[in-house]
Amino acid sequence: AKWNEALLEMFRIDYIGNSPYLSCIPSVAHHRLCSNDRFLVLSSDGLYQYFSNEEVVSHVEWFLENVPEGDPAQYLITELLLRAAKKN
Repeated sequence: AKWNEALLEMFRIDYIGNSPYLSCIPSVAHHRLCSNDRFLVLSSDGLYQYFSNEEVVSHVEWFLENVPEGDPAQYLITELLLRAAKKN
């Protein structure tokens, strides 16, 4: 396994309360895309527990410039897990 059990355990939460734990009511924001927009990030709130909007944009811009053939989503996941491991 690429990530050890200790790291994965940090993301497991003991829920207190009644199910359902997830809501089917989405949080929706509207943003009109313009010609200057280079990408759109769709993510869960988990990404923003560890990164600000500006950090996410900076990471994606860096990745697109330096690894254009790569997968920016996979890069963000890796960076998120590394940051979460350091924080906890």
